[in-house]
Amino acid sequence: MALLCDVAVFASLKAAYREQVERLEQGGVNTIGKEHFTSLFSPARAKAFTAKNIKAGFAASGLFPFNLDRVLNSMPKPAIGPFTALTADKVIVKPSSQEI
Repeated sequence: MALLCDVAVFASLKAAYREQVERLEQGGVNTIGKEHFTSLFSPARAKAFTAKNIKAGFAASGLFPFNLDRVLNSMPKPAIGPFTALTADKVIVKPSSQEI
């Protein structure tokens, strides 16, 4: 789900928030403080969290419409350490005493 948000919504939110900050700076405000956050974030959120962006995120991540290749490609690969790459050439399965 994080990738879904990173793909469409959060990237757009970041860009829209940056636009709001730059607009305020052009107006002469040199320091962006806590008191500015809500007035900057609200229009940025409205611009970024649109149905179009949300649907684009689902499509890009392969969740809807479902695309298995995209889903699997977007999943993080497991770290390879000394114990994660164990393989067995032969597996011997002995029947339990209940099966005999």
